[in-house]
Order: sequence, then C-alpha cells, then structure tokens
Amino acid sequence: MTIATNISNLTQRLEALSRPRIKRIRQRLVRPFNGDAPRLNLFVAGAQRSGTNMVMDLLERSAQTEVFHERDPRAFDNYELRGDDVIERLARRSPAPKVVFKALCESQDVGRLIQRFAPAQAIWVYRDYEATVRSHVRKWTGMPSTMRIIVEESGTDGWRGRGMSAETREFIEDCYHDDLNNESACALFWYMRNVLLFEQALDQDSRCRLVSYNRLMTETEASARDIFDFAGLRFHPGYCRFVTRPSRDRRVAHRQPYTRSMRQSAFAAGGIARAIARRLGR
Repeated sequence: MTIATNISNLTQRLEALSRPRIKRIRQRLVRPFNGDAPRLNLFVAGAQRSGTNMVMDLLERSAQTEVFHERDPRAFDNYELRGDDVIERLARRSPAPKVVFKALCESQDVGRLIQRFAPAQAIWVYRDYEATVRSHVRKWTGMPSTMRIIVEESGTDGWRGRGMSAETREFIEDCYHDDLNNESACALFWYMRNVLLFEQALDQDSRCRLVSYNRLMTETEASARDIFDFAGLRFHPGYCRFVTRPSRDRRVAHRQPYTRSMRQSAFAAGGIARAIARRLGR
C-alpha cells in the first residue's frame, strides 16, 4: 500500500469511530425542537453475505439515523437481537428520527418485528445466490455441519432453524447427505434464508423494500437514493463515495463432483432468484 492509501484508510477508520458520537450530540440538541414526533424503526435483513453491512453503513451516513450494528452489545448478544423490551427501550431513548437495527439472524421474524415496533419498516437485501455462495465459502467452511444439525438435531439449530416452514425443512432433508460439500450447503442456506421473504409475504408488504446488492454496486446513486426515499431520509450524493466495490468474485472450484444436492439447491435457489427479480422489476 502507498502512504496515501494508508492515510486514507486511517482517516476513514477514525471517521467511522467518531461519527456516531458526533451525530448523537447533534441529535440530542435538535430533539427538543421536534416535539413528540415518534421514533421510526427500520430493520435490515436478508441472507448472510448479501451486502447488509454495506446498507447499514450507508444508512449510518445520514444525520437522521442511529444505527445499531450486530457488533453493538447494547442491542445484540452474540449477533442476535436482544429481547423486545431492550429494543423498545433503545428505540424510545434514541434522539434520532430513524432508528436502524440489523436483523440478519432475525430474518424469519421481520414480519413480526415491523408489526411489534410500529411504525416500522424493513429492508431486505438480496444478492444473486451464485455470488453469495462464492463469498460465503471464502469465509465459512463448516456449512455442511450446519445443515447436518438442521436435519438431524432439530431444536438445537438456533436462529438458523427458527421460523423454518415444514416445506423448507423437508426440502433440506431431501437434499442433505453425508458427503454434502460446502458449496452445496451454502446454496441451501441461501435458499432457506431468502425463501423467508415470501413465506412472510414481505414481497407484498409496502413496509418492506427489496434492495438489490448488484444494483447498489452498478447504479449506486440511484439505488442509494431509493433506499433513503423509502426510509424517509434526506439524501446526499456524497454518501455514495463510501459504497466500495469489492474485488471481482473468484470462481470457487467444487471440491466434490456436481452432486444431486447441488443441482437441487441450485434449482431451488434459482427459482427464488427469479421470483425476487420479478418483484424488483428486473
């Protein structure tokens, strides 16, 4: 790295650390002039490795938001949202007009969350399953074990198995076998998380907005403006300079042959992908 790059990276890290504190001070100064305007809550959900962190970071640029990332111990315990009473208290005490919570491990509960914490909205971030799998396998290698637990030890699978329909569980059981490779398992995981969008009828709910990761990367300003308009936030094009394009996804060679389970999961994931594309008008 060049000296200029190092300085730029350091500046961005310092800015990221100081921004929430500065925002909070400003919001507390302004809040008395906003009367009794209700706090509006926003939950960001989707499947892992789909770009939810990028959307959270983008929303954090707004002076009108307080953003609770999954690393924030006030709102999360081991990446899971704390109880409703804690979330309600945080939202009520926030000086920000819009309070944003990551709901990645709670994607199965988005419908309940936007009802429970009304007035509330949700953003569901969608990324093509092939790109998601390529990103997933570079970070996690134990997905076959996760699938085994879901199939053989129902009730001990934690948030991954919560809210799973009988139809989805039957499909996972049909696809699973002892030699399931990591790529197949990641495709199954993509499917079982994104199908929750339809099982909760969120694709038909005006309080939920689908956000395409690919469009955010290729049409950044238009996509970001749509996100801010949906959330009722003021938008500035300068926010987009923090949306960074990752290096080109590398194709991952299958460690095992293209198995029946991989074909099944790819077919199912492709069906969900087409349904989401129709909903996005693409």
